[in-house]
Amino acid sequence: MTRVEALTELRDKVKAGEDPAWADVECCFYGRDTTIVLPQVDYVILAYRGSLDAAKALHDAVLPGWGCEMGWIAAGASSVALWPPHESGKSPAIAKADSLARAWLIAILSALIAQDRA
Repeated sequence: MTRVEALTELRDKVKAGEDPAWADVECCFYGRDTTIVLPQVDYVILAYRGSLDAAKALHDAVLPGWGCEMGWIAAGASSVALWPPHESGKSPAIAKADSLARAWLIAILSALIAQDRA
């Protein structure tokens, strides 16, 4: 399975409200020497469970320099928009979910997918 496929599968599980297991996440976050980047795996799982601190830590680790805007759409629905650093040529990522941390996680995963596809 490629990283894009793993990230897409993970994002789709998060969107569907399925709590990601360690195995769902670990193949998405390998370092240069093929070791797992452990904090990032934990951040994904904690962000899914509602931790804004974990979502921010993941954002800072994997999308440095990207901007973030958050909002509430209606009762029980949140949205997050991420945009790349100025003049990077990368597309913004927008996500909606039932919690702000989960919307942020989905937006991060979508941005990573787009980066890997480019």
